[in-house]
Amino acid sequence: MSIRRSFEILGGALVVFWAWGGGLYAQPTTLGFSITADTMTARHDDQHIVFSGNVVLKNGTFTLKTDILEVEIQSGPEGNLKPGQDPLSDPVRFRENVSHIEARGHVHVAQGDRQGKADHAIYDRDQERVTLTGNPEIWSRDYRLTGTTMIFDLRDHRNIVEDSEAIIFPQ
Repeated sequence: MSIRRSFEILGGALVVFWAWGGGLYAQPTTLGFSITADTMTARHDDQHIVFSGNVVLKNGTFTLKTDILEVEIQSGPEGNLKPGQDPLSDPVRFRENVSHIEARGHVHVAQGDRQGKADHAIYDRDQERVTLTGNPEIWSRDYRLTGTTMIFDLRDHRNIVEDSEAIIFPQ
């Protein structure tokens, strides 16, 4: 039996809530993002965290679901964490030090009625964009897009597609 874990990054702080059922849970917020998964492995030596099994990342109205989510924490002169420091040891600085988020396997993204899927995704927290590769598709009630690479822009609610093919459903 897997233990369900959830971590919420709220206003620069990592907040973990204990709930019944032997797991950890947190509620999503528009102020930060939450990650829920069956398991989490944190490698303190290189500030690398891997979430696996039923992974759900939420950030406001945006949701990303995947099999595996890897989060890298910036350290050294560019980050506020010392090399080798446990990335979860300083929750106040955790969110601002996230340098890379990558999803692999059965990636599904959603924001409002706009959805997408792919084999692989990279989430750019600063640009508020998700780049989908590996058989990507994006759709809503008005259209369906396919291409080789797709950018799911969260800030501007738009799609950027390379080598695109579109199907428009007129209202």
